[in-house]
Amino acid sequence: MTKTTLKCEICNIKTCRVDNKKRDFMAKFPLDSERCKKWVKATGKEDLAYVPIEKLHQLKYICAKHFRNKDFNKKKTRLKKTAIPSLEISSTPLSDDILAEFPLSCVASSQLLPVRRTDNLQLSCRATLVSQERDRQAVPMTPRKRKLIKKLKYSQTLIKNLKKKVDKIDNIESPTLKSLIASSISNQRRKNKGKRWTKFNKTVAVAIYKKSPKAYRYLSQLLPMPSIRTLQTVLDNMKMNTGIDPTSMNHLKKKSESLSDKDKTCVILFDEIALKKRLIYNITTDKIDGYEDLGDGKRSEKIADHALVIMLQGVHKSMKQPIAHYFVKGTIATEKLAIIIKDVIRAITEAGYEVIATVCDQGPTNMGALNLLKTWGHSTEPHYFFLDGKKVFIIYDVPHLFKSIRNNFLQAGEMIMDNKKGKWAHLIKLEEKNSSTLHFKKISKLHVNPKFRTKMKVKLAAQILSNTVAAILKLQAESVENQGERQEILQTAYIVEDLDQLFDCTNGPASRSDIKRNIRQNVSKNSFHHKRWIEFKMKLKTLHFLKSDSQLRLRNIRCINGYLITLSSLQDIWTYLNTVKNFKYMNLRQFNQDALENLFGQIRQHSPTNRNPTCHHFTSALKSAILTRLSAPLSKGSNCQEDYNEIIVDFQDIVFPKKNYHPVKHTENATEADSYHVEVDDFQDVPILHIVENTEQQNYLADIEKKFKKFENQPTVYVSGYLASALLKGVECLKCINALRVSNPQTNTIYNYIALREWWTDKTSLTYPTLPLCKAIDDATHLFDTIIKPHIFYENIRNYFKTEILTHLDISWMCDVHKNVMIDKLLERVSLLLIRNHCKQNNRSFALSEEASADAVKKAQQQGFAK
Repeated sequence: MTKTTLKCEICNIKTCRVDNKKRDFMAKFPLDSERCKKWVKATGKEDLAYVPIEKLHQLKYICAKHFRNKDFNKKKTRLKKTAIPSLEISSTPLSDDILAEFPLSCVASSQLLPVRRTDNLQLSCRATLVSQERDRQAVPMTPRKRKLIKKLKYSQTLIKNLKKKVDKIDNIESPTLKSLIASSISNQRRKNKGKRWTKFNKTVAVAIYKKSPKAYRYLSQLLPMPSIRTLQTVLDNMKMNTGIDPTSMNHLKKKSESLSDKDKTCVILFDEIALKKRLIYNITTDKIDGYEDLGDGKRSEKIADHALVIMLQGVHKSMKQPIAHYFVKGTIATEKLAIIIKDVIRAITEAGYEVIATVCDQGPTNMGALNLLKTWGHSTEPHYFFLDGKKVFIIYDVPHLFKSIRNNFLQAGEMIMDNKKGKWAHLIKLEEKNSSTLHFKKISKLHVNPKFRTKMKVKLAAQILSNTVAAILKLQAESVENQGERQEILQTAYIVEDLDQLFDCTNGPASRSDIKRNIRQNVSKNSFHHKRWIEFKMKLKTLHFLKSDSQLRLRNIRCINGYLITLSSLQDIWTYLNTVKNFKYMNLRQFNQDALENLFGQIRQHSPTNRNPTCHHFTSALKSAILTRLSAPLSKGSNCQEDYNEIIVDFQDIVFPKKNYHPVKHTENATEADSYHVEVDDFQDVPILHIVENTEQQNYLADIEKKFKKFENQPTVYVSGYLASALLKGVECLKCINALRVSNPQTNTIYNYIALREWWTDKTSLTYPTLPLCKAIDDATHLFDTIIKPHIFYENIRNYFKTEILTHLDISWMCDVHKNVMIDKLLERVSLLLIRNHCKQNNRSFALSEEASADAVKKAQQQGFAK
């Protein structure tokens, strides 16, 4: 027998609890804060005001004589929730000042309830002593309560440790690693096909996979990553056809509603990237990628080897967006390009933006298309054209122009500008001197004698024609050994210095850290550009190149005229932006092709050594680049500087839509045919040829057998066996099996090739097709060669082929019960097999042609005929 003494806090009457049964009624202090505050106030004890409310509920009591009868329930066993002690109160009630901080949370003493800690909570020494004193007292509790308290303490400790771990995950700096860890935790008890990944996980995985599939497969073995099939599904959900992309245009239109008039001012960039000739059937779009495609169904039988890409780029706001791409053979026709530029500008205008200029290189097709647009718009000036009554200025990419000047200077040997003559030979001598004594990085053999791809490097051109090289030339001219050539070397230095200033005042700074006041900065009302542009227009008109050996003048130098057109356009653009659009600054970097060149660089980075992707790979790489917001880092050998433009359209909301799942209801009255997953009968009205009567059946099969005994028809029998094996997987219907497969093939000689392919001589492991199936495959092959091949470049080619097979072939010999299902399966297999075989044969010939061309070039290099 255990006794526990309980004491009333008002009258100090004590009573005993025997075996957890009270002899006199004693009420615990309530947990309700307002009601408990009134109880503490009634006791008149200041100590209780500093005891946490949880401790009051556990350890403090008031006896029944301090409550009115109406405060109890009918049985007098429990107080009502509104009961407050009001009878026989001898002590003076506590003041409101003492109870100002009541109630206190259980911080220092309570270990039973998970109360959140607060930093500003201060317990007085008196309250702490009271709590410690009450903790020493034995608390009446049953074994069940002790067990629950122990479990509660364990749960609290576990939650505390888990919170620490979660805090560690939240403190991870890398958002990619943080997201991967969170997804791994949520997927750890799920099966492989039941794992769920966030948008961010899938986007990062696509970027890694397209960078290097081999590296992604290795990472998947080390870390939990989305499957490759998941990534393929992501890209399949991202619809992007050739021509002007309607998805991008719709989102650009919505985005324009939240942009200011300045932010909607933009230019369009267009350029081509070389592709590899390959044909790849795209089962998602049901067309063969690799043919010339100008969008809107304008496909031809020509094999594409270039892709034309058009990009929108902001002038005031740092933004960019690829909006159209086309596949062409060679370079696109001039008139077609002019029409495309016109259509793209009109589409952008309809979306709410204003195109003020076009930016491209000086390719003959580009210049021809722009000249054609000037003719159509009746333009009187060479640096703009009219479209729908508005001026569109023409800008040629400044880095390309500067590189062309270097190439002409290198080719000719001498350059005259503003009555000064520069000689490339001085740069060659400087390189020879530098390699032995000076060791400047900007002067090397690659700079003075570039070959192959190094001629395309803008970086090398900018470094050899820089202010640093001009200063070294001036220093060299002052040396004693060069006194005879002093004036000539100085003139070369002045020309190099002028070219460097020309590049700086037309290309602008790459970032804020790249700004050099009065040398390289953004255009403003009072900046040096306006004076320099006028000076350089005068100097460029005097620029010409001379052959160093014959002093003959080079003709038809397009880069000089291109630079003059670009300078005139920049002058007029600044006047328009400053006076009409109220621009205070103009960033010249928004008028070059760096953003488009960086996109091409990212596409080439997808998979190692993918310099010339196929049409199919180009589309896939373009999708993944846009999906990852063009955020891949530039390669080490990139031909342009990084642009800081952000992509406008976020395709993640398009690719990862919120799915509404509708469970499929299965009925109990399912027939055998339902197991073949057929819902609609699409073949009831299909015309078929003459159905052979039973009297003619033997002669008909005999003719077929005689045909397939020939050597050249044996592959058709073997392929028919493969198709029969694929169609009969999981099929238990005897009629279907007998219609497609022969059970006793030993008596027929048409199966000789298949018999020779058997692995074992004592039993059959391969599938032997029936004669009607062989006849159907042979007829389908002939139909493909005669009807489908001339139109193989069409869209929806597979559906077109299936329709032709149904129209021309006799397939009445199939099982009557599952006829529609088996015909559908057969058509899917046959059409896919023949289309892919057609692509494979063409790709083999393309590869052989490329190999022969590469061998010829290599032999010429070895013999010294090619550089």
